[in-house]
Amino acid sequence: MGAFTNQFRPRFHLSLEEAAARFGITQQELKAAIRTGRLRSQRAMHLSWVSPAAVTALLSRNHAHATRPQAA
Repeated sequence: MGAFTNQFRPRFHLSLEEAAARFGITQQELKAAIRTGRLRSQRAMHLSWVSPAAVTALLSRNHAHATRPQAA
């Protein structure tokens, strides 16, 4: 990531590429979560930035939803 882009980077945030690599999910999953309002992001210089805490919360909600037993 170049110095020009880093000057607009929100403090303590990751790009979608960095978040996807760190948390082992795809950028498309992150974009879908942002689009549907499940993940908050900030925009700067045509890039989306997410906080690691927000991604962790999204993944824990998804995990809790996936492991919840279905009512019969």
